Amino acid sequence: MNHLSIPIFVIAATFATNAFDSSLPSPRAAGPVEAYVPELGQQMDSIQMHHAKLWYAGSARNWPLTAYEAREMREVFEIVGKYRSQIKEKQIAMMIDTIMVAPIAQVESAAAAGSRRVLAKYTRPARP
Repeated sequence: MNHLSIPIFVIAATFATNAFDSSLPSPRAAGPVEAYVPELGQQMDSIQMHHAKLWYAGSARNWPLTAYEAREMREVFEIVGKYRSQIKEKQIAMMIDTIMVAPIAQVESAAAAGSRRVLAKYTRPARP
């Protein structure tokens, strides 16, 4: 028997003993698991990353990537509207529909047409 097989056997025996320990609660005893909903800040970070990638893709005239990033932004906005429809008595879902739906549709059509001029109107970097 080589010197390495003894520690491996000890570790395996320890894991096997812990795996069959009846004092541990079963996963079914924990109850129902609630669906994970990201915080609004995480969703806004995601939108910001997709917006930056959208700008870089448009600058490089990579139209398939530009269209993809626009779709991803639209999906995140839809998730925000679905799970965070109202925050502090503000109708977030209605604001998203009013402010963001048309510009994202314009970006998607600009990406499909390969129009850098139209895309630049909606992806200008923010100025201080």
